[in-house]
Amino acid sequence: MKFYKTKVIMIAVVLTAICFAQNKKELRANLSQTFKKGSTKEIVLARVGSKVITVQEFYERSEYTIRPQYAKGNSELEKKIILNSLIAEKMLALEKEKESKLFDQKKFHQTILGRKEQMMRHLLFYQEGYNKVKIDSAKFVQQFKVAGREYDVEFVNIKEEHEAQYIQRQLFTDSVSFKQMFTELTGDTIVPHYNVKWNSPEYPQVSEILYNEKNPEKGKIYGPLKLDETYLFFKVKGWTDKPAFTHNQQTMRYNNVKEKLLMDGGVNEYAKFIHKVMQGKKLEFDRNVFFKVVNIFAPVYNQSVKDVKEKFADRNLKKNEDAHNKIFELGNDLAAIKNEALMTIDGKIWTVEMFADEIAKHPLVFRNKNFAGKDFPKHFKLAIVDLIRDKYLTEVAYERGLDKEFIVERTGKMWTDALISFYEQNQMMAQNGIKEFLTYNVVKDFFTPYIEKLQKKYSNQIEVNIDAFIKLKLTRIDMFALEKNVPYPIIVPAFPNITVDYHLDYGKKMDKNK
Repeated sequence: MKFYKTKVIMIAVVLTAICFAQNKKELRANLSQTFKKGSTKEIVLARVGSKVITVQEFYERSEYTIRPQYAKGNSELEKKIILNSLIAEKMLALEKEKESKLFDQKKFHQTILGRKEQMMRHLLFYQEGYNKVKIDSAKFVQQFKVAGREYDVEFVNIKEEHEAQYIQRQLFTDSVSFKQMFTELTGDTIVPHYNVKWNSPEYPQVSEILYNEKNPEKGKIYGPLKLDETYLFFKVKGWTDKPAFTHNQQTMRYNNVKEKLLMDGGVNEYAKFIHKVMQGKKLEFDRNVFFKVVNIFAPVYNQSVKDVKEKFADRNLKKNEDAHNKIFELGNDLAAIKNEALMTIDGKIWTVEMFADEIAKHPLVFRNKNFAGKDFPKHFKLAIVDLIRDKYLTEVAYERGLDKEFIVERTGKMWTDALISFYEQNQMMAQNGIKEFLTYNVVKDFFTPYIEKLQKKYSNQIEVNIDAFIKLKLTRIDMFALEKNVPYPIIVPAFPNITVDYHLDYGKKMDKNK
């Protein structure tokens, strides 16, 4: 067999704790609160038979998704609609789960397992990364001073290494100006600008330089910085400072700086842990079989984004999700080579079938989302390497019993109930000839009466923690929360558009002693 040899010693950490929202507003809801002290049990807000809704789940389903217009606010009426919607989702899952055809689909079970294992790796990150960080007081003071600073920089991206080296000589040896260099390179006279903020996620290498140098100089040129597929040069044009004057501003900045230092330090600590787990492990690809698989997968991942119906703001995310879904439609192509050896990992042979089973629960994550067709084999190979790394980390998580943690089990149950409910809603609409997709009228006139019947049927199995419910406070900000560089970027299921009922006239008050 002909092999591509890849010695996996240390692979860049792709777990990223930065979240972003569809409307480009920063997502302030801090996921790390869930993990800081391990996976402590959460406050139960409601019980529906054997199913529970926790306070944390209520917030996640309300704040990390886009709520319908009739439930966007923080009024008692709107909070009751939200709670009723979550309870309705659980009731519909309870009503249909024994007969739902969704349970017959292998992809469904693999998806639930994959999401649970992703949560296990998150817990592992907090154990081996975040929770081991000790903040340096001098570093904290320095970061607090510059956290309100915003830089104005000029920049240029160079694709080829030899071009980057040529430009480096021009800028730093021949004293060519940044503008002259840019004009010679592109023919344009206006150099593009970029505003870099303290918590800018786009170019962490740039932020690392600007916010860790004591006195960055105006006019100073930096580079080349190696990004995923390009080399970056940038020039500091100037900056503005926004001091934290009020007590609230100072408290917010204090917390933001502390969290960022803990998270950044956690990533570094976790990288060391990954190094220990992966040290010395070898991965070898069979060249012939590898390119057979590439030829099957490449047309799917390289499809034009314009041909994909937009559902999310991030085109690459949508492109990758559609591609992952289509992998399950390539059965005949993969079946023809399923028993061929794609690779060996530490001497263990992985067949094409074993690889396909693995990506069924762990969709491939590409480090560079803008790969060209001819570069696909390289990026495909790196995505497989990252998948293997995650597999080893997941094994460590299982050894530590993290699959038994409450938040892992809740994640699996939350996605199971949400997917069953959504699937059954679609089945019911199809059976009744409803073509409008969960519009307000469909929810009000078709599903709300059905849910009211379920409320009566399951009323003696429903309990609500009224004391916890009264304390709930929500924002009005539309958020569609995503997590970068993970197999399952969507953090929580979509808000359940299933009822507009705002009465809590069923069930009973939860017994706190239970």
